[in-house]
Amino acid sequence: MMNDHRTTEDQADLHFVPYPSIEHLAVIGDSRTAAMVAADGMV
Repeated sequence: MMNDHRTTEDQADLHFVPYPSIEHLAVIGDSRTAAMVAADGMV
């Protein structure tokens, strides 16, 4: 297991990326692969 050596200043630089709610997602693919895609194109 890796040690987390980030300081509080480093953690302050991390930004939360909000995910769209499930009703705003679509699934594309075939029987082997799939991807969840948001309306704005985020995969």
